[in-house]
Amino acid sequence: MVGRALQAEYDQLLLTHRDPSVHRDMKSFQNNAAAADAELIAEAKQLSKHKTQLEVRMRILEEHNRQLDAQLQRLRLLLDQVMSALSTLQIQRNHQL
Repeated sequence: MVGRALQAEYDQLLLTHRDPSVHRDMKSFQNNAAAADAELIAEAKQLSKHKTQLEVRMRILEEHNRQLDAQLQRLRLLLDQVMSALSTLQIQRNHQL
């Protein structure tokens, strides 16, 4: 197996040496591969930046949600106090009548 791989590589090198067009084709392929790699790297950077922005936004929304929950708890407490006071007033009125 290794012998075949080495022989194939040797044959390719001979072909490249004998036929310069093969070398140009390989160079073109390498340039295209490098351009594709550069595009992938740029896209990965952009995705990473977007991910960071989304994480920051998520933390802000989570904090806002905590604040709203706290406000809701305070409003429920206030409503319970008002309802209790109204109930007490209603009981007092019923006793007066």
